Amino acid sequence: MGQALELRYASTVQNSTSVYNNVRLLKKIVDVCGPVFHNYGFNMNLGLYPKSVYVSMDEDQFLFWSSSESLIPQGFTEQEFDLYLEARREAALQSRIVDPDDLKEACFEPAVPQRQHIRYKYKEPKAILRKRRRRRQTADACVPSDSTDFCTSTLKHRQAVVDELWTLMSKNKHIYHEPESEVEDALKGCLLACGTCLEGAIYEKKLEHCSNLIHWMPFDLMNDQKDMTNFFARDNLDTFALACEGSGHCLLRAPIFSILAPSVKLRYRPDPARSVIEDLYSSEENPSPMLSLLEELYAIHAIGVTKFWVKDEKEISSMKLALQAALMYNPDVTEVHIYVTQSNSKSPVQGEVEKFVKEFAQGGCPTYTREILSPFRIMDPPHSVRKRSALLLGKGSEEMMRKSLSREIDEFSREAP
Repeated sequence: MGQALELRYASTVQNSTSVYNNVRLLKKIVDVCGPVFHNYGFNMNLGLYPKSVYVSMDEDQFLFWSSSESLIPQGFTEQEFDLYLEARREAALQSRIVDPDDLKEACFEPAVPQRQHIRYKYKEPKAILRKRRRRRQTADACVPSDSTDFCTSTLKHRQAVVDELWTLMSKNKHIYHEPESEVEDALKGCLLACGTCLEGAIYEKKLEHCSNLIHWMPFDLMNDQKDMTNFFARDNLDTFALACEGSGHCLLRAPIFSILAPSVKLRYRPDPARSVIEDLYSSEENPSPMLSLLEELYAIHAIGVTKFWVKDEKEISSMKLALQAALMYNPDVTEVHIYVTQSNSKSPVQGEVEKFVKEFAQGGCPTYTREILSPFRIMDPPHSVRKRSALLLGKGSEEMMRKSLSREIDEFSREAP
């Protein structure tokens, strides 16, 4: 009836030392046929044999068998491999199998997020090279400038930030990378540099220096316990309370954030005689990649269930780097939970995450990523957590967030060696 196939590799492909073995073929069948069968209302039956693989459509249940236990991958029983293949089929339905359209392209100098270590060295991602080529062909591209009135008038403020941080790092012996001059150069390149545009040579140098700096400042991120990592959208007090004021942990609690973030979020008064204040690192006048890089670093250190708290699809989109690190690069993340505070935004958030997942899986290099992206769920916030956060916000949300940040800075300063 055309509901079953027996497949095998050509004799010219398969041999005893080849990576093209029947287990690999079986996985590929699950990846490709699983979603197709599902769309037509069928499950899968799979058989593993010495020289071939069997697959058929079944209306009832997923089933795997092997003609010999010796064919099953090491570390699995037949039942365990059955469960693994069924879970893989579910991952295929969500496009979570890392299977790049162009393997050679995907594995050519990929931008792989790394944990903190003193030998880290920033390497320019190929995506920046592509943007650079496109900019040459686009007349209306943003033209970076470091000679604006803003950059000139705020130089002394940025220099004060750099001097204060360098004094703190030197005094407390928090310089582990050698030579120390490279750390100082990274600090200056990250926070002393000024320039417009979210792309271009100035911003690309900020990326390099800020990335080196946060990897060479090994202040404990403190999210090293299972199921404790939480993300929230910047400046959203609702999600801040949900993510940070419970039993979990958020980036705001990390010492490296307490040291660097106040500088990045620093505000100043251009005219001492007037009350108007401005951001020292504003997105229009002097954008900084620091907070996005810190979120990505925090995500690559996460363990177990990792939670994102968002209002809508725009907020989850702003966390793309952290989401990619958690879903694709961090093998210690078991599941990603995305809590959406606006119930009518759940569907758009689901669509945005599914779009990202497909992009990650089709563009990732299996040499550096997980074989299967972490499972994810789009959820309503737990009622008990929402009730608690509402109570906290009722006590003065702005003051609460400010005091929370100040408390972390004070506690770190007391504990610093």
